[in-house]
Amino acid sequence: MNQRPIGVFDSGLGGLTAVRRLRELMPSENIIYFGDTARVPYGNRARETLLKYARQDLRFLRSFDLKAVVVACGTVSTNCLEALQAESDIPIVGVVEPAVRRAAALSRNRRVGLAATRASVSSGAYERAFHRQDPALAVHSLPCPLLVPLVEEGRCRPGDVVIETVAAEYLAPLREAGVDRLNVSLDTLRPGRFAHMTRVGRLEDVLSGLEAARAAGFTGTKLNVVLMKGFNEDEIPAFVDLTRREPLEVRFIELMPIGEGTRENFLPSSAVLSACPELEAAGVSGVARRYRIPGGKGLVGLIEPLSRCFCGGCDRIRVTADGRLKPCLHSQQEIALRGLSGPALRRAIREGIAAKPPRHHLAETGHSGAGRTMNQIGG
Repeated sequence: MNQRPIGVFDSGLGGLTAVRRLRELMPSENIIYFGDTARVPYGNRARETLLKYARQDLRFLRSFDLKAVVVACGTVSTNCLEALQAESDIPIVGVVEPAVRRAAALSRNRRVGLAATRASVSSGAYERAFHRQDPALAVHSLPCPLLVPLVEEGRCRPGDVVIETVAAEYLAPLREAGVDRLNVSLDTLRPGRFAHMTRVGRLEDVLSGLEAARAAGFTGTKLNVVLMKGFNEDEIPAFVDLTRREPLEVRFIELMPIGEGTRENFLPSSAVLSACPELEAAGVSGVARRYRIPGGKGLVGLIEPLSRCFCGGCDRIRVTADGRLKPCLHSQQEIALRGLSGPALRRAIREGIAAKPPRHHLAETGHSGAGRTMNQIGG
């Protein structure tokens, strides 16, 4: 077995997250980390300067007898990786491709937001990598040069007014583009469970994002919580309690037998009312039955595709992220819309509406007829 260590370098301390992940994946490996804190951040440097710094960082690490190097710096990975690989006789890997694969797998609507340094965004490396992974993915890139120094200083905790103010400023372009509401998928409020589910994510990042969105003026934010027996039923009261003090709508969604969803993990929406008997009816919004804690600032919604089939009142069709119309989420039928316009587009949409089935058959068959998983369908 090759006992030589693996080298990892970044412009500062952020690359220690890569070290943590490497230790989880390869606990028996020795790792040498170098953080160039004297010259952080790299994101506002010219490519020639970046390459100079990266070669110096690599030269220092190569003074140890390494078997491979991980470039944990996104800016160097996007601007200098190929040059470093061409000059090296040991494997050198960056962070772009792994990040892209993970983001593409997690995206439910095939739209990805990229917050990165100015140099990373300008390089176009992430967009090219996403296109190679899935040409239908839409990528919205936003240079965020102030985030790096704040994160390096540990100013990334929920409630930190500085990071929330900066994040709110970066979210402003979304508001200006007409986005005024956010839907956030969050199935647990426990950091350990969140890390287990996402494998690399941190709950505090999501909570910080929610705070920043509120500071940026986003209202009516919805938290979508998939009810899963054996996983998060014990957190129902905690999710409901969020609506007591926050103007959010927490929507509990019954697990559908699509993708990895199984009957064994199904939990009916009635579990929410049983766990929180103080909830009072607050009307209906679309396919959701709404409830409210007396005196609470937010709302609780129940979406019940299985225990209370709402197909008869459903007036929705779905356009997938790759430009196909599904008359019903659980129908395998898809009508191509991409490239159509004018009368041809109107005919295709009418065809999709006319093909909408009376109801789904999830309860009878035990599985969805969608033909694809949710992260592939999006929409």
